[in-house]
Amino acid sequence: MLFAVPFYYLFHSRLCWRSEQVSWVLINPIPIFALTIAGGHLPIVWHSLMFVLGFVAWQAVYEIGYIENDAITVKGEAEPTLRLTDKEAAFIESRLGLIVALRLLIAFLALAAMTWIAFQTQLQDHLIAFVAILVLSRIVFVVHNRIRNRFNVLTFGILSATKYVALPVLLTEPHHMVLSIVTALSVFPIVRTIEHATKNKYGFWRLKALVGGFAAFRVRYYLLVFLVFFAAAIRLADPVAFCDSMVLLYLLVYRGTVWEIMRRKIIQAREHIAF
Repeated sequence: MLFAVPFYYLFHSRLCWRSEQVSWVLINPIPIFALTIAGGHLPIVWHSLMFVLGFVAWQAVYEIGYIENDAITVKGEAEPTLRLTDKEAAFIESRLGLIVALRLLIAFLALAAMTWIAFQTQLQDHLIAFVAILVLSRIVFVVHNRIRNRFNVLTFGILSATKYVALPVLLTEPHHMVLSIVTALSVFPIVRTIEHATKNKYGFWRLKALVGGFAAFRVRYYLLVFLVFFAAAIRLADPVAFCDSMVLLYLLVYRGTVWEIMRRKIIQAREHIAF
């Protein structure tokens, strides 16, 4: 029952290539952890433990949406993206209830441990907010899997936002919360939602033309947001804002490196047919 194990389905269905797995680590847990460290106040051991437990609880629940989409929703699509073999899809469909139950049990156990830590570290309100965002993501994912029109751009954007905002909300101090949320949205959800909207099925042709190639677009995007955040950090003389701008600089360097590698044709990017 590996399909019930958090992170397994993500790597099995969406991050199949080693390069994709490395990229995910570089653009997801690393910058999110850095943002929580910059705006948090817990001792590093408690902070790291809450981060790991929160990540496990999040993936345990969030990946249910992936599983439902790949095993059930694709059946009603004219041009589905098939991420499972027929055997795997049939296995998941026949045991979906058990897989969901096991995942919810894992999430419950992780949240139970987080609750104990929250009472030791005065994070009860933060944990409630984290759970609320987790529930919201589950509801939006159900809606996302049941519709197939331009409204999916909005649901995709909300899902992407919840992935990056949940842990900063859990671990960031209240007076740094707004900054952490805005930075978290700038780290990936905004740029990824724009890219998602360029899929051919949505028909946003002007946006597609404006965005162009993703590699170059990401460099332009991160350059812009880094300059904005860095200027704001200097003006505010806020060390947390400065640290957040460094996270964006890190992503700018990463995306710039990827773009240069692709430009030199050292590696070739795989373009999804939907784009």
